[in-house]
Amino acid sequence: MDKKSLSEIGKSIKRIRSEKGLTLTVLAEHSGVSAGLLSRIENNRTTPSLPVLLNIANALDSTLAEVVENVNQKVGEELFTITRKGEGEIESRYDSKGLEYEHLLNRSLLGINMLISIVHIEPNTYRKPIGNDNVEAVYVLKGEVIYGVEQEIIHLSEGDSMLFDGKIPHSLENRTSETTSLLKVYANRVN
Repeated sequence: MDKKSLSEIGKSIKRIRSEKGLTLTVLAEHSGVSAGLLSRIENNRTTPSLPVLLNIANALDSTLAEVVENVNQKVGEELFTITRKGEGEIESRYDSKGLEYEHLLNRSLLGINMLISIVHIEPNTYRKPIGNDNVEAVYVLKGEVIYGVEQEIIHLSEGDSMLFDGKIPHSLENRTSETTSLLKVYANRVN
């Protein structure tokens, strides 16, 4: 199974969890996997190890085969993909209180896994440093945000953009009384 196929496992876990009416917190309690890691797996920000995947499958009362079912059934590469207005999936992440993610695209294309989202950051919100397995690009659509990347404090305003290695734990903060909106692109190469 290649990395492109593995990136589909998170979608399968999320679908099964939703069908069974389980929250991330409940699945975390039953699987022994943190809710933060489950969120990253479901949203294609990391790929689970085999022991973690087995724990998740058991907690879902599913077999490993059921969790990875249909993962390899993609036929070829798509030439393009479209998400129409209003079709983006809304997510509030366990590890990012005060942030709402609207996923516009979450696809593999030409050997690159891409997740493109609009992120809304509530006023006076601070998200502690976390990392992921992606390169991240950020464009500020509205408002202001402060990123902490290693020892650097970076102030970004409307129209500013930044590109960085998401593996470096990074914080973000909206110190204003208005909601800030970002366009975020997460990308990693399929090997």
